[in-house]
Amino acid sequence: MQAIKVDKAHVETYTDEELKLLLKKPNIKKCSFSEYQSWVMTNFLFCTGVRQRSLIFIQVKDVDLDNNMVKINVTKNRKPLLVPINQTMANILNEYLKYRQHKTTDDYLFCNVFGSQLVKSTCYQRLYEYNKRRGVETTGIHRYRHTYAKQWILNGGNVVTLSKLLGHSSLQITQNYINLLVSDIAEQVNEINLLDKFAGNQSIKMKKN
Repeated sequence: MQAIKVDKAHVETYTDEELKLLLKKPNIKKCSFSEYQSWVMTNFLFCTGVRQRSLIFIQVKDVDLDNNMVKINVTKNRKPLLVPINQTMANILNEYLKYRQHKTTDDYLFCNVFGSQLVKSTCYQRLYEYNKRRGVETTGIHRYRHTYAKQWILNGGNVVTLSKLLGHSSLQITQNYINLLVSDIAEQVNEINLLDKFAGNQSIKMKKN
């Protein structure tokens, strides 16, 4: 049977103000490892747009800081993905690995208090509490994925490149992301007013019959 198509609701994303609060680095000398790790995960989610399931399966050996790449072995379409990271994220991970104190490179990048792999519920709870402490009421790991896509488009990023970075199997899926962000992009329509730019601010008087 063919799946029934339903209308997709508008996806909420993190605001610029919320991102500034969430991405601000905590005082390592005063915060717990859990809070510090949550900050690293928050940066990673926003920097790469990976899904939660992909995040918790990343192993230390998947991180290549020499080439600023992270291998994502667990994806929705079951195809491994190489995700590039910027130098800022590479520096964050380089510092984090010193505190992570992994025994082997087979250890998971993000761990629980026992050094084992994070489960979905623990990962969500960690970030939920982290957001609350930062004064951000909205919580959602997948929200970072949509925020990443939104910021990429608003900052002039290429749609084809975005599709590859998100690991989408087709451009149509990426287009669905963009369509759900129309209300956010629409705010720029008034800022980039092409009519005013080329026609000027003209007032038109209509004659009465």
